[in-house]
Amino acid sequence: VGKAFTAVAVLRLVDQGPIDLDTTAASYLAPQDRYQALQGITVRQLLTMTSGLQDYYDEAIFEAMIADQANAQTAAFALAWASDLPPLFAPGTDYDYSNTNYLILGMILEQVTGKSYAEVITAEVVRVEHNHVVVNAGLKSEAYVPIAEFKNDQGELDQ
Repeated sequence: VGKAFTAVAVLRLVDQGPIDLDTTAASYLAPQDRYQALQGITVRQLLTMTSGLQDYYDEAIFEAMIADQANAQTAAFALAWASDLPPLFAPGTDYDYSNTNYLILGMILEQVTGKSYAEVITAEVVRVEHNHVVVNAGLKSEAYVPIAEFKNDQGELDQ
């Protein structure tokens, strides 16, 4: 669900103007978040998994996560890991599923809006309102889904 929400939020901001699909991803990121492999990669290539960036999420990262549990669930931690990986191919020349693409898109959303990822998703895609999840993806009407639809067998919200 996260990647779908991220894509919707990015495309809504494309429609509103602050993001351009054919602008390089690095131009939207803070200087400390830019790294060599991002050179020449566009927002469109991140969305379509044609960036050539390797997936940061592999078995090797688990050891690093155990060693640095305080920072393991941060975008900066994952980006630092990804920045050490060479590209798989030149941007736009092939396809490879990579979580790194959507990690960077989430960071772009935060940088462009000045809001947290959660705030952007709530503003642009989905929010909770009176025990309902309200989906607002730029459609002509909103969809209201009872929160009960998202509960597991123990009555807890699925994460």
